[in-house]
Amino acid sequence: MVLKESKLFQISGFAKTVLLAITIVIAGCGGGGGGGSSSADPYQPSVDSTAPVITLQGDNPQAVDLNAEYQEAGASADTGETVVIDSTAVDTASIGSYTVTYNVADAAGNQAAEKTRTVNVTDPTVTVNVEIAANNNGTGNVYVIDGVQKKSLSLEVGKTYKFVHPSGHPLRFSTTADGTHGGGVEYTEGVGKSASGETIIEVTASTPTTLYYFCTIHSGMGGPINVPSMSGWVAGQYDDWRSTSMRNICENPRTTSDFTDTQGTVTDENNWIRSYSNDTYLWYSELNDIDPGTVSSAEGYFDLMRTDGLSPTGNAKDQFHYSQNTEEYNQYYSGVSAGYGVRFFVIASSPPRQIIVGYNEPNGPAANNSLSRGAEIISVDGEAIVASNNVDVLNGALFPTTVGESHTFVVRDLNATEDRTFTMTSAETTTVPVKNVSTLDVGGKKVGYLTFNAHIKPAETQLIDAITQLKANNIEELVLDMRYNGGGYLTIAAELGYMVAGSASEGKVFDALTFNDKYTVRDPINNNILEPSRFSSTAAGFDAPTDPTPRGTALPGLNLTRVFILASGGTASASEALINGLRGVDVEVILIGEATRGKPYGWYAIDNCGTTYSTIQFKGSNAKGFGDYSDGFLPVASADLSGAEITGCEVADDLSHALGDASEGRLAAALTFIETGSCPAEATSALSAKSGSIKLHPLSAVTGRLIQPELGTVIR
Repeated sequence: MVLKESKLFQISGFAKTVLLAITIVIAGCGGGGGGGSSSADPYQPSVDSTAPVITLQGDNPQAVDLNAEYQEAGASADTGETVVIDSTAVDTASIGSYTVTYNVADAAGNQAAEKTRTVNVTDPTVTVNVEIAANNNGTGNVYVIDGVQKKSLSLEVGKTYKFVHPSGHPLRFSTTADGTHGGGVEYTEGVGKSASGETIIEVTASTPTTLYYFCTIHSGMGGPINVPSMSGWVAGQYDDWRSTSMRNICENPRTTSDFTDTQGTVTDENNWIRSYSNDTYLWYSELNDIDPGTVSSAEGYFDLMRTDGLSPTGNAKDQFHYSQNTEEYNQYYSGVSAGYGVRFFVIASSPPRQIIVGYNEPNGPAANNSLSRGAEIISVDGEAIVASNNVDVLNGALFPTTVGESHTFVVRDLNATEDRTFTMTSAETTTVPVKNVSTLDVGGKKVGYLTFNAHIKPAETQLIDAITQLKANNIEELVLDMRYNGGGYLTIAAELGYMVAGSASEGKVFDALTFNDKYTVRDPINNNILEPSRFSSTAAGFDAPTDPTPRGTALPGLNLTRVFILASGGTASASEALINGLRGVDVEVILIGEATRGKPYGWYAIDNCGTTYSTIQFKGSNAKGFGDYSDGFLPVASADLSGAEITGCEVADDLSHALGDASEGRLAAALTFIETGSCPAEATSALSAKSGSIKLHPLSAVTGRLIQPELGTVIR
């Protein structure tokens, strides 16, 4: 199952044309040859003599800035005809008053009374006359504006100001008092200068809220300029995002009693995002301070609250920044969602496109239609996967968002020679994060195996049951298949870490969190004293929808000193923390597959106005202090326990065998290593050429500790 059914990103839209079938009924008059005659209609229509009425839209008169483009506001007629508009007289290159005419006639030829609009073209530039006078304190000359020495000015966003000054005292702008005389830098954005004694500045939303005007030749002449933000924004000043005056002030407030939303604007939401990011973001000092009033959506503004910095290897430092509808977020972590209960591999994201089934959930629509690992999706609702440009139909069919949607699939099952067609209906499906628990005999050793696909609430009980079973079977080795595990609750990872390592790990550091330099003692969300998370020997008691384990229940321990982990580029976050945490207490990890995602970061996901925001707030490190795996853990021939390289085997994903099948490529490699002490000479995979990297939609988030945005489906 796709942990949360993802959407294909729409790159190009399409136009839907509806064809109306018109039936023309021809009635015959009389017999053959048309001998009949028709009588005249006795009812004569009345003569239409009513003239249409024109209604102007927009302002009249209308103001237009000099050299700006004239935007016609339009007009309508009460009879529905198109009004003829003549605006050719408007010349926005010249200051003056112009007339636009509006005329229309109806089908009967009745002419409407002409309407006109006056368009006034004006110069938006505000002229500020600057004079020179001796300073009142006798220390030289100063600028004088409106008779006031060194006057404090207030400039409006959206206006242009022309300062006319003596040419021998050039007036310029700076972000520091007295400009370049005090070691500051001249501000030049939107500024024009002339030798004749004119300096023009265009004030925009990006203009600093505090400027100074100064003379380039003489010091001590100028004064301050204030540029009030249209949103109330003042650069460098932040309010408390926790306060009721900031949180849940919403453009579209939720109205149920569960929420305390109040009416606001998108700017209010952006203000909250800005303060929240500045306070809690791990790299807050690298954020641009952007006026919240200049971005039209909260999600769009949040996207800007991310560093553009790079990792030491040149990759983007923050690849995990995203927001998600809160209802969808909560639904995902419960393990219950609408869909088919299937996880798709996106092999090729653009034509020629390819989608193959990775696995399904038991008892879901996909399983009930025998849609299993390795099957290729040929078409959905008549649209060919390989070449269709109708991504709306592809999205709707592959990733339904509601229960009861029916769509037609054409698939080719693994090893089949012919396609089959069936209709699949979306239903409420349940994610089973732990599957395929088994004990294998490998060279006289008992080897435990399980697939673990998500650190979500139901996983706690399922992992306890699985490890209890394997412990009862006296396993000597464990293969933990996390190739599709994008992360989730860090607490579950700490519990599983204990269940693998056993009593030797109890109470030891699992993951130590480091926040930004504002939070070195307490965390920024709950104000808890910062202490490392530790391997947990008892259950946290997650409120899973089914079979929750009571809090404090003792966990089983395998007491292993080595574990095999099957991994991919989709193995991330809490899964990587498990790898790192075990290595921190000297449990040897053998990595089979490919490099992991590379996410030593996490955050507290928090809701505002119905959107859950996930912004990197901390970095995790193990008991040895290591956490530098932002480019992932990499399987190599031989490695120690200290770095991002891990002893293991590079093996392609094998879609030709079921997960848990001893012949499946990655599991087979692990079993070979157990038996021989080294990787197989060749990794076999019937579909290795197709496997590629798993690409998933950014979706996961956690309440509390860690969230895992996955890699992002890109189908175009």
